[in-house]
Amino acid sequence: MKRIYLFIFVCFISLGTQAQFSPDPANPLLICTASGNKGNVQALNDDLSPTGGYYAFWLDERLTPSYTRIYGQHLDRDGNLLWESEGRLIQTTGTDINAFSIKRWQNGFLLSYIVKSDTVCCMYIDEDGANIWPNRVDVAYTSSSVLQVSAAGCFDVFPTTTGASITYYITFLGFGGDALGYNKIDFNGNVSWGNNEHYYQLSGYDYKATSDGE
Repeated sequence: MKRIYLFIFVCFISLGTQAQFSPDPANPLLICTASGNKGNVQALNDDLSPTGGYYAFWLDERLTPSYTRIYGQHLDRDGNLLWESEGRLIQTTGTDINAFSIKRWQNGFLLSYIVKSDTVCCMYIDEDGANIWPNRVDVAYTSSSVLQVSAAGCFDVFPTTTGASITYYITFLGFGGDALGYNKIDFNGNVSWGNNEHYYQLSGYDYKATSDGE
């Protein structure tokens, strides 16, 4: 079992401040002790609340069957847990979620994730982790010519002035080689291009991209 700790260095203004955070780096705040493997922890500042705080999200295998789901926790500025004590279930798909990315976006968060190396998905969630769009948006998926869409060192999400850009790894069937795929979504969840329509051929792994902001 892996436990999740949150390391955030807090400057206490007065000795009278009551907080869950410890100033001792050897004694971090424990935010999840549930059974099952956990990983890919991502933390963000809470700039949605006037009083501030933090969000943490991670992949979690606690439930049966033990495929990976996305859980999260919301903390106030003092480190008090605001959601369920072992985290809140944010997304489950009935199979493994292999990778995810969480970004501040509009009035909430853009949650992007890859399901079992066959689908790249996006959700727009609010400050409580609830889906704002009626359904997830599938940005890319396997087809008769594509064996896998995966992270493989190429999965990135870039908020832009019109929505977001998403990059991912494509494995073509046969001798088609590999590629860095990319697509865009707007603020309403509309996908800009067809499935795997835009890509760059690759000669290896771990390519990184950046956005021009558009």
